Amino acid sequence: MLPGATIVYAITFTNSGDVAVADIVIRDTTPSHTTFVSAVVTTLPAGLGTPVATAPAAGAAGPLAWNFPGQLVPGASGVVSFTVRVDP
Repeated sequence: MLPGATIVYAITFTNSGDVAVADIVIRDTTPSHTTFVSAVVTTLPAGLGTPVATAPAAGAAGPLAWNFPGQLVPGASGVVSFTVRVDP
C-alpha cells in the first residue's frame, strides 16, 4: 500500500449459539504504520442497542472498542468497521 492510501477493516460477529448473548464488546486496534480515520457500525441487529464506541482521535493510533448494551439473539449477526490511513 502506498502512503496516504486508506484501508477499511470490517469485523463480522455472529451468535452461533442457542441462547442470547449480552454485553458484547468488539475490540481491535489500528495496525502498525497506520492512523485512525473513522469507525462505524455497518450492520446493527435488532435488540443489540446503540453501541458506545471508543476510538483514537482522527490522525492518531490505538485501540478501538464497540460496547453493545443489548442482546444478540441466536443466529443474529452484525458488522462493525473502521478505516485507517497508511502512514508516510
